[in-house]
Amino acid sequence: MRALITAALLIVATCAGPACSVGSTAAARRSAPDRPVFTVCTTFIADGSYDREMAALHEAEQSMAASPDILFRRHFQSETQRQLLWSVTQWRSEERHNATAQSIMKTRRDDRVASAAFEPYYETFCDEVEGMRVGRHSAQLRFVVVGHGLIDPRTRVDYLGRRGAALRKLRGRFDWLRVFQNRYQPDEFFFFMGFKSRADYERARSVGPLTLEETLFTGLAAPGRMSLLASYNQFPCRPLEP
Repeated sequence: MRALITAALLIVATCAGPACSVGSTAAARRSAPDRPVFTVCTTFIADGSYDREMAALHEAEQSMAASPDILFRRHFQSETQRQLLWSVTQWRSEERHNATAQSIMKTRRDDRVASAAFEPYYETFCDEVEGMRVGRHSAQLRFVVVGHGLIDPRTRVDYLGRRGAALRKLRGRFDWLRVFQNRYQPDEFFFFMGFKSRADYERARSVGPLTLEETLFTGLAAPGRMSLLASYNQFPCRPLEP
């Protein structure tokens, strides 16, 4: 379990350059292994092992901090379920990520499927969505909303148009935003929206009859209408510094 937790929290990746767009899956497959990637991970700590696994995470972070293969990494902990951890990491390439995963897990190279042999966690190779970055991550961010959604392919064009228009209007409401899409299935996306405090988040959250997240990420036009997504979930989190 310790090896899996360590591996899970080491792998959350996005590209450093222009993000691949929805529909560019084939090109991404051809070029992906050699270019930077973000991994987004969800880790679930088993009951009764919280202190032990957090100590293991801290130990792993000390050894990984100097790795030349990691360009950016942050961890977030659910405010309502402390056993739920999210991570985002930028790697120099998929190949370097995979080599690290194999060195940690020993018996597996692809930790995206490691939950089948070990303990539950979820990982996705991602690229950053171009044009949606706001602000810079800093120690002042004390509240982060982590979101996960799947765009309905039938409404993709409408959804992306609404999301872009909403960001242009609302980008001043939060301190930090990063949005990532699955490198190989770009309709799947993740976002990390940061605020200096939960109070700042609550003050910024209302957008007429909708919430900030509904307006930006669901394509919802009114409370009585349907969203443009196939699925969606979000998690209020605090930064975790192992």
